[in-house]
Amino acid sequence: MSINSILSLAANALQTEQQAIQTTGNNLANISTPGYSRERVNLVSAAPAFEGGVLIGSGVNAAGVQRVVDGFTEAQLLTLNGNVGYSQAENQALASVQGVFPTSGGIDAALSAFFGSLSDLANNPSDPATRESVIGQATTETSRFRRARRAVSRLIFREAKCSKERA
Repeated sequence: MSINSILSLAANALQTEQQAIQTTGNNLANISTPGYSRERVNLVSAAPAFEGGVLIGSGVNAAGVQRVVDGFTEAQLLTLNGNVGYSQAENQALASVQGVFPTSGGIDAALSAFFGSLSDLANNPSDPATRESVIGQATTETSRFRRARRAVSRLIFREAKCSKERA
């Protein structure tokens, strides 16, 4: 082995270790950076040289820089973030639907009034005013159901359009 090959081997080793030191410096510089994960240089043996019937080592090479993360924790984090995103979208959609069906004065109150008029009709079936009241309540309720259906359809269409735009 000549002096030139020995010096070349040493220079290659120093360059490889310099890359490892730079990576360590990068890790230290980003120690308080949110979301940063530590990196390491993967060192591998260089292919040996065959000289005079003998294999002679050729030093070390850097195979690349790799993030050091816990695979299980990373998978759990991705799953949880996906669940949070799904829950936020679901909450937004349900809040929109809740606006169509308010807790007071909405379809629930109108249904109660309709069933009240039906009860009045059952108690007094021959009264024309009670019959007209039931027909009016049914017409009003039908109108409210149509408006609610249109509002929900618009919400569904809007959500579907937004989903396509996000994709």
